[in-house]
Amino acid sequence: MPADLRRLGAILRGERLQRQLSQEGLAALAGLSRTQLGEIERGAANISFASLMAIADGLEMQLSEIVARYEHELHSSTKARR
Repeated sequence: MPADLRRLGAILRGERLQRQLSQEGLAALAGLSRTQLGEIERGAANISFASLMAIADGLEMQLSEIVARYEHELHSSTKARR
């Protein structure tokens, strides 16, 4: 599970950086603390569905887009190990 959380966190961080948002900025948009967002991005916290939805809203993304990115990276890393 920690690898899954790290992968999801990296996706969220990448999307945040692509939008030129600081952790403080996205946390404010999502109604989270900067510390909480940082833990999620590092994969150090098990993210709740409500927090994931709030982050998706803050990033102006559909939840399905985040899940699709996660699945794509998961399958890409699985193929690379074969």
